[in-house]
Amino acid sequence: MGAQPDTTPRTVQIVARLGQPVFGRQTPDGWPDRGDAWMNTGAILNRINFGLSLAAGQVPTARLAQWPEMNALRNQPRDQQVDGVIKSILGGEASPETRQVLVTGDNPMLDKAPAPDSTMMMPDRANRPPPGVPGPLGGGRGGQLPGFGRPVNLQGLPQIVGLALGAPEFQRR
Repeated sequence: MGAQPDTTPRTVQIVARLGQPVFGRQTPDGWPDRGDAWMNTGAILNRINFGLSLAAGQVPTARLAQWPEMNALRNQPRDQQVDGVIKSILGGEASPETRQVLVTGDNPMLDKAPAPDSTMMMPDRANRPPPGVPGPLGGGRGGQLPGFGRPVNLQGLPQIVGLALGAPEFQRR
């Protein structure tokens, strides 16, 4: 998406929310390539939410408008947008299930979503500093992580891109 590297603590917190915290593996061999070591419903949901948040412009420095394929796909019919996103973002490979999710726009985790006050989706409100007091991310936003805890309701190409970024095929790349 043309994002600039972000070496702030924000990135470390986002990666932790995605299920593989930096330096969070207890053994020195690093995170395995197998999802069973880190994948759970909360991590998958957070990956889908992160993809949707990125497509909605809620992740600093990452803008869908910077994605090279955006202009070429913007005015295409949805099925052609899906094909373009699969080719560009998913390396040309998507399961029939993933393709169906992208075509319909139905979030596969919606019925599995934790309650809104769950710590899997949102930072612990009790540990946030008062409004206006800089938190671990700075900027006076407390502990708010970009891309988490803010509802995202996308349509069209941004929705397709967001769901593709949360797809299992993207996670395996």
